[in-house]
Amino acid sequence: MKLETWLLIFLAFILLNATIWFLSMLQINESFYKSFRNCCLNNFAILIGTSVNLLPQSESVRFFTLAWIMFCLILNIIYQTQFITLMGQGIEEEQIETIEQLFNSDLQIQMKSSSFLFFDGSPLLQKILEKDFHQILTNVNPVIGNNVRAYISSDTVSVGEVTKVISKAKRPEYVPRNYYREDVGQSTLHHLRWMMQKDLLGQDIFLLGPPGSLKRNLAMQYLELTNREHEYVALSRDTTESDLKQRREIVKGTAKYFDQSAVRAAIEGRILILEGIEKAERNVLPVLNNLLENREMHLEDGRLLIPASRYDKLLEEYGKEELDKWQLIRVDENFRVIALGLPVPK
Repeated sequence: MKLETWLLIFLAFILLNATIWFLSMLQINESFYKSFRNCCLNNFAILIGTSVNLLPQSESVRFFTLAWIMFCLILNIIYQTQFITLMGQGIEEEQIETIEQLFNSDLQIQMKSSSFLFFDGSPLLQKILEKDFHQILTNVNPVIGNNVRAYISSDTVSVGEVTKVISKAKRPEYVPRNYYREDVGQSTLHHLRWMMQKDLLGQDIFLLGPPGSLKRNLAMQYLELTNREHEYVALSRDTTESDLKQRREIVKGTAKYFDQSAVRAAIEGRILILEGIEKAERNVLPVLNNLLENREMHLEDGRLLIPASRYDKLLEEYGKEELDKWQLIRVDENFRVIALGLPVPK
């Protein structure tokens, strides 16, 4: 409000108090308002919206008091409207109206995985993803990205002098989230570096440690760090071959086989996490051993998983159609196994 407006309100306040005080002096039953100080206190209380000490008794004083209440109400509405308008002017001037303005702004953006379905193949999405997340992990100052690393098309990550190329995940929902932290210790960095070396050599990983979630969290941190999809199997005394290979189900009166986690991981090139390896029964150990050493597994529906090198040689010699007749399935060269186990006393 302008200065003239405040002066007008002040003059109206003084004039009203003088009028009420003068009328009260003429009334016998108005003892409280015969004091000019009491008039000012009560009318100021009405102005700021608080309770008054005593209501006027005569009609003339009540009329002017009611008029003052209406004036204060209108003044309050006008003041709040102008105040809100003034506070919102800066926001309206900098309001983001389009998705391009959002991606070009300096705002920190967090997006859920489900929201990326609306931006599939969008160059704007690629721009925002590559904006801030080309980061490197070192032994001294570990810095690594966040939940959107799974959607970056190409990048590299380093732990010390070991560097691995990060590729885009086919199924981002299979990549672990919120396991890696920026404040990891040197011991964790040492383990991650060792795991990355094993992965680059094409070797499987066995994490041996005390009971607890430390081994699993370490595996999940590595998967999130390298943007790798995973399948998880918790082994127990009741785990059978069907839990690793295929499960038969009756669908509309017909028996069908459905691939389980180990088979899906081998075909899709994911990381298979086997927790509780010390609990595996003897009937399961040959299946695991054949998968780990030879990358082979005979499935219940007649298919046979074979390593990528052997499949590629057969493909060059016989062709795709012949291999399909033989029901040979190629195990992806990126397939790895991370086994988690407890030390078993002798």
